[in-house]
Amino acid sequence: YYLNLLVYIIFMFCLNIYAFDSPPPYSVDFSFANESRVFPSCVGNRPEEPIGVPILEGTSQDIWSDCYIFPPIRDNLGIICYILIAFRLLLEFLEIYTSGILSYIQEVANILEIALYALSILFLNGIDTCYDLTVTNPEHCWEWDVGATAILLSWMVLILFIRKTPVFGIYILMFVSVMKTFFQFLFIFALFIFGFALTFYMLLQNQVPFDSLPKSVMKTIVMMIGEFEYEGIFENFPEDYDPTCNDDPDCAEWNSINFTSKVSYVIFCSFIIVVTIVISNILVGLAVDDIKGVQESAILQRQAMKIRLALFAEYKLPHSYRFSLFDNNRKHVVKIGSEDSILFSWYSRFMKWIDRDSRVTRHKLKTLLSEKEDELDEVWEEMHKLDGQIKEISSEIGDVSENVQKMSRMLARLLEQHNLSEE
Repeated sequence: YYLNLLVYIIFMFCLNIYAFDSPPPYSVDFSFANESRVFPSCVGNRPEEPIGVPILEGTSQDIWSDCYIFPPIRDNLGIICYILIAFRLLLEFLEIYTSGILSYIQEVANILEIALYALSILFLNGIDTCYDLTVTNPEHCWEWDVGATAILLSWMVLILFIRKTPVFGIYILMFVSVMKTFFQFLFIFALFIFGFALTFYMLLQNQVPFDSLPKSVMKTIVMMIGEFEYEGIFENFPEDYDPTCNDDPDCAEWNSINFTSKVSYVIFCSFIIVVTIVISNILVGLAVDDIKGVQESAILQRQAMKIRLALFAEYKLPHSYRFSLFDNNRKHVVKIGSEDSILFSWYSRFMKWIDRDSRVTRHKLKTLLSEKEDELDEVWEEMHKLDGQIKEISSEIGDVSENVQKMSRMLARLLEQHNLSEE
């Protein structure tokens, strides 16, 4: 598993550095037929050149040579990415072969990983064509968007990778727990957001943030976290608008006027109370409760993650080879070392850092023994209490039995005196 993780980290960093060394295609102005002019963001790499210097047609390297020179390592990084993608895809196909396609697609991490490699191939194979003047409309290069999506997916897949490790997985488990709770609350949350978004859309439709329903919804969500822009939205009134005023920064433009100021103020105050204060604090409270619940069972959760990781690594092997690695008669020796022992190898140190709970030391054993002794003392104390209670109950039962016998003898005497039978 850790070797697999190391290979993926190398691929991820190669892909990210490759994308970092690739300039954005929109830095070139392709509005001229036989020459290219470069925006200042690109010319900034060559400050001695004046802005707008024509660049001759040719390959991507020729086009960017007067503005941006690709680092020599960029091509090597692309080759390394192709090799690692081929290796990772081979492992994924082997997993599909051993576990089956239905079992494979049930894991979200597998689907995201396949999507990452597909997008990475499209990005690596097509990004250089975005810098070629012979390509039609290259400023709208879809490969650049694909590459940006692949970079985001690469980090998300890394998070899904390290969630299996006990030291980091507990925090990802907290995140997943909070996300599940949020999605359970999402329906109620959406009702408030859409309600206020439609209201703001009706009242402030002349303003840019609210001139369409999607914009209004996004602006309402942004306002929830405190980005109100109060002065720009609510503080320009109809009497401040002067149609004859042109190019004066002190004049209020038509698309900044609040034509429904009274109702807008009431709705805005309601929004602050209901959404910004109440709902935000509800979300924080739900998150705190989820995190507290995970922390209370952190040790058990780490052990569960360790078992899942072991089973994950075991079931990656072919079925015929899976059980040949295990020997039930093998003896396992646990070495007890100190926290700062220098006898551990670098690998042992790394593994014990990854899985801190499995590190056996004298201090941990003494602490565990002390805890067990305390628990044992509590059990003995409870047993003594139970013993005393049982003796008291036995004494009371004996008294009741003696009283019953006395009553039985008295009843028998009464029957004899009156010559009556027990029937």
